[in-house]
Amino acid sequence: MSKILIIDDEVSLNKALTKVALLNNYTVKSAFSMKEGIDMWSVFLPDIVLLDVFLPDANALQFIPKLDLKGAKLVLMSAHEELKKIQSHSFNGVDLFLHKPFLNIFESFKQIEGLLDK
Repeated sequence: MSKILIIDDEVSLNKALTKVALLNNYTVKSAFSMKEGIDMWSVFLPDIVLLDVFLPDANALQFIPKLDLKGAKLVLMSAHEELKKIQSHSFNGVDLFLHKPFLNIFESFKQIEGLLDK
C-alpha cells in the first residue's frame, strides 16, 4: 500500500485530501507545519508528499533544494496568484504543481496518483 504525506496548514483541505487518499486505499499522515512535516517525513517514508508552498513556519520554495526526498514524489500546492505561472519542471525535485483551490479534488488526486506510474 502506497503512503502519502500531506503538509498543509489549511485544515479543511488537509482533511479533504486525507479522506480522498483513504478512499483510494493509501496510508496517510498529515502535518500542518514544515517542521512537523519534515519530522514525520523521515519516519513515515512516504511515496508521495503533498506540500503547501506557504506554511506558517516556512516557505517551501526555500526548502526544496535542501530536502532529502528519500525517493518520494513531490507535489507542490499553492493558491498564490504569482505561483500560478510556475510549472513543476521549474524546480528541481518537484514532480507536480497543483493550483489551489482545486476545481475538482478527485481530478486533482488522479494527477497525484499518476506520479506513482512514472
